[in-house]
Amino acid sequence: MEEGLVTMKHLLSLKYLLISPKLLLNSLRRTGRRNRLLALGVLVIFLAGLVFASLRLFKETEAAWWPGDGTNVWSKRQRLTVTNNSSDSLASTTTIAVTINTSDLFSTGKLQNDCDDIRIVYDTGSVQTLLDRSLSYPDGSNCTTSTATKIFFKLQSDLGSAASTTAYYIYYDSPHASVPSNPDNAFDVGAKDALLVCPFDGTTTCAASETPSLHSALETFSFGDSCYLDFLSNYKKIGTY
Repeated sequence: MEEGLVTMKHLLSLKYLLISPKLLLNSLRRTGRRNRLLALGVLVIFLAGLVFASLRLFKETEAAWWPGDGTNVWSKRQRLTVTNNSSDSLASTTTIAVTINTSDLFSTGKLQNDCDDIRIVYDTGSVQTLLDRSLSYPDGSNCTTSTATKIFFKLQSDLGSAASTTAYYIYYDSPHASVPSNPDNAFDVGAKDALLVCPFDGTTTCAASETPSLHSALETFSFGDSCYLDFLSNYKKIGTY
């Protein structure tokens, strides 16, 4: 065969297809109509197989959809990239926060007006875990107006300094979902309950819907218990040890 013409061996060569696209086109122009159609057919089949394999690989690496709570289902989700920007390693069960624009989600019909349908799921690829989460709306805003809503939840594995993880998903758009019970559990420390978690960033309610008041918080404890007052970002946590 004349040099430069396409052969079946060439067509089945991945190296030829990827490295010599110009030679392939020139050769196709110089072949007869029948050979040209045959060559194009083989090329189409090869490219279709390549696309199918790529889509299958992508599908296999995408986490399965969380099935919901047995009563409600969720129509939307976003994969979170959580990065530790500190110089220290963050241990598992450390409470962290991500910021999202709930005003935009609500205005596009993807979120309830009270954000009750927001869920955080930890997905290892084989196990999905629904996490306790708490929401904060800074500067006196609410779910429908906040462009910087904070979602607090616990890390489920250690996260080293400068390391990132994409094992966390935020699920939303479930019209009939109710608010999760005990959202302040997102601030528990080990087996110790965070009895009152109140923001001092302009948010109008505490984590479990109480009215923020340091005085009333201290009244919830008997002074026989040891108390702690800790600062987490703009939050004060009050509980017992």
